[in-house]
Amino acid sequence: MSQKYPGGFITKTPIVPGGPFQDGAASGIWTVDQAMQYTKQGIWPTAGLQRPFDETRIFIPFISTTYTFNPYLYNWNTNAMTALTSQSEFYPAGSENANVVIDPNKNIYVFGQSSTNSSSYKNMMYLAAGSTSPSYYRVDPFTFSTYGSFFSQITWNPTLNLIQCQTYPHYNIGGTPYTVTIDSTGSFSTYSGGAGGWQNPGNALLTTKNTSGTVTYGSYIVASGDDDSLANNSYIWNDPTPWTTPAWTQSAQIRGNPARSWVTGFPSSKALVSCFENTFVYVPASNTFTNVTTALDNAGGVSEVINLGLAGMWEDAFCCYTYNAIKVVKGDPSGTISWCTSLTSFFSGRSIYMAWGVGTTLYVLSTDNPIGSWYITKFEFTTAGVATRTDRTLPSISGGRIPSVTGLQYF
Repeated sequence: MSQKYPGGFITKTPIVPGGPFQDGAASGIWTVDQAMQYTKQGIWPTAGLQRPFDETRIFIPFISTTYTFNPYLYNWNTNAMTALTSQSEFYPAGSENANVVIDPNKNIYVFGQSSTNSSSYKNMMYLAAGSTSPSYYRVDPFTFSTYGSFFSQITWNPTLNLIQCQTYPHYNIGGTPYTVTIDSTGSFSTYSGGAGGWQNPGNALLTTKNTSGTVTYGSYIVASGDDDSLANNSYIWNDPTPWTTPAWTQSAQIRGNPARSWVTGFPSSKALVSCFENTFVYVPASNTFTNVTTALDNAGGVSEVINLGLAGMWEDAFCCYTYNAIKVVKGDPSGTISWCTSLTSFFSGRSIYMAWGVGTTLYVLSTDNPIGSWYITKFEFTTAGVATRTDRTLPSISGGRIPSVTGLQYF
C-alpha cells in the first residue's frame, strides 16, 4: 500500500511530509524512494535540523509604566507569555533603545545604552537557550567621569562565535569609536579604529535567508554611522572579512544624522542601510551606494514615508517600516522592484514598534495609539507577494511600552 499511496494512507488529498525541520511530521509508512524524493524537494523531516527561528520563544522587550525592564517570552503556538526576571536598572528602560540578537545556538542577547557611569545600571541581558532566567551585565569599554558606553545595532561574528558591535562614548564628550566583541558573560575585547559611531551606529553581518528563513553567511560586516559629535558627517564602512582585527573601508559621505541607523543584508552581496530619513543600497565590493529613499517611499504605487526600520526576509525581499507605515518589497530599489505589498492598512489606529523577517514570514509588534493593548501580527507571504495575516493580542501586558528603536536579528 505504501508504494502506491504516500505514507500508506488512502485519501483524496495526497499526504506530504512537513519537513525539512526535525519537528516536522511524516506520518505513515514511506518507502526509501519516497523519502529520497521528498528530501530532494526539501520537505522531508531531517534529524538535527532546527528551525532557524523558534516562535515558541519570541522575545518581548517590555518596559513597565514605572520604567522597569520586564521582558517576556511569547509562545506563538500557545498564545502564552512567560515573565522573565525583571531589572529596574537596565538602561533600555531609560533610553528606549534596545537591540536583540539570537545566536545560532538560540541564546538571546539584548543590548541598550547607558548615559551614566554607574555600575548599577546594566546594558546587556543574556538568556541561554531553553532558560527563563536571564542574567544582566554592565559592559562599558569607555570609562568617563559622567557617561557610559552606548550600544546600538549588534551583530554576530561567526569567525569568533561572539557578539560584535560598534560602540562609542556619549556624543557630548567625543572620542574614538571601538569595534567590540562580547561573550555571554559580558566580558569584552575592544579594537581601535572601529567604524564611526556617534549616533546609534548600524552594524550587521550580511546574510542571505532562504524562503524557510535559514541563514547563509556572507563575507562582509557593514556598519554605518557618523564620525563626529556634530552628527552630520555620516558614512558607510565595510570589513571584508570579519576577523579579530577589524579592517574597515570607508565610503564617501552620505547625508544626514544617523540617529537611527540600521543595516541588513540584501542578500549577502549588498546591504540596505537606513540612516535617519534616508535609505541606501550599498555594494561593499565596490564601496558604492545609491540613495533609494524615494523609490521605497513610492514603491507599489503607494506613497508612504518609510524611514525607521529594516528587516531582511528572504533573498532580496525585505520589510521597511516606520511607526505608521510598513511595506514588504521584493527586488532591488536601486534597479528593478519585482513587487511591493503595503501592510499599512492593517495597522490603522496603531503604532509599529518592531518587525523581523523569517523567510517568507514577517512578525510585527504594535500597540494601540495611544498606547493600550499590544499585538503581534504574523504575515505569511507567497513568493509572489500575497500575504495571509494572523493578528493576536499579547496576553498579560498593557500600557507600558517597547523601546522605540528596537531591532531583532537571528543567525
